[in-house]
Order: sequence, then C-alpha cells, then structure tokens
Amino acid sequence: MRWHLSIILAALVLLNTPALTQPTGSIGVYWDQNGFEPDPNWVYDEAPLVYEGYVVVFVEDIVTGAAFGLVDYRNDTTLLNMEYPVGLQIGDAWSGGVEAGFTNPMFGFLDTPLIVGRLALINDVYPNWARIEVEVLPHPDYGAVVYADGEAHLVHLHPQPVTNDTLSFGDLKLLFR
Repeated sequence: MRWHLSIILAALVLLNTPALTQPTGSIGVYWDQNGFEPDPNWVYDEAPLVYEGYVVVFVEDIVTGAAFGLVDYRNDTTLLNMEYPVGLQIGDAWSGGVEAGFTNPMFGFLDTPLIVGRLALINDVYPNWARIEVEVLPHPDYGAVVYADGEAHLVHLHPQPVTNDTLSFGDLKLLFR
C-alpha cells in the first residue's frame, strides 16, 4: 500500500512542476514572473505604454543577494522604474551595476523563479511596438554576474540573452506548417 502512495505523490510533484524550465544557474530579463517569456511582444495583444520586466534567477539554492548590470541596446524605451527585493542596494543596474542584499532569503528549489529585480520601461514610440533588447551584464567589481548563497559565498550566474527576434513573413509562415 505504501508504494501506491509513493507513486501518487511522485505524480503530483511531476504535475505541479513547470513544463518550461530555464537552465539552472542562469539569470535573464523576462516579461513574465515565471521566466518563460523572453520577448515582451509575445505577452501583449497590442503595444503597451509601459512594459514590465523581471530579472529572474534560476538556481537550486538559497539566494541572499545578487550583483549585476543591465543594458538596453535599443532606443525605443525609457526606464520608468527599477525595484529590488527588500534590503540594501548599492549602485544602479543601468549605470555600471547594482549590488542588492535581501532582507529575506529566497529559496530557488524545484525550478522556482527568483525575481531579483523588476523594471518598468516607457514605450517612447507608442502606439507602435517598442523594440527592446535588454541584456544582463557582469557587475564591474566582480567581473561576473553573481549571487550570494545561504552561506554568503558568491556564485557565478550565466546571463541568458534576451532579444526580440526579427522574422520575415516567410519565416513566420514556416512556424505554422
């Protein structure tokens, strides 16, 4: 009887695990809190005035802080707001880099996305779609993107490139064949 319960519990865990998981030890800017949407244009039905993005870390660890920089290679948006989890922030992610220490540790187990930053960008070309290409950069003091684990050790993260893909109409038609 016990093995039946084990099978049922294993099935429930598998059913509740996200189908799309990101590489462990990665960080990227996504346009949904789950870290599934790398392109803001897929999130909205029509061009928004403000785009909301999330700096998401995927690790199987405890996270007590992070250090990184951000850059937007396009000129279609202006930064409206940048927020971090409650704690201490030194620097600016958009001007060199930020070191953020969190008051409450985050637990990144079982593919849980950890939001270490939230950004809001104003669409400067509204009502048209903004072209956004935000990338996570290494913090200059560390020469890498890092997070602090539960024992205050610095661990390197691998930035995930997040870009808007430009497709020709022929490429788009191939998606539906």
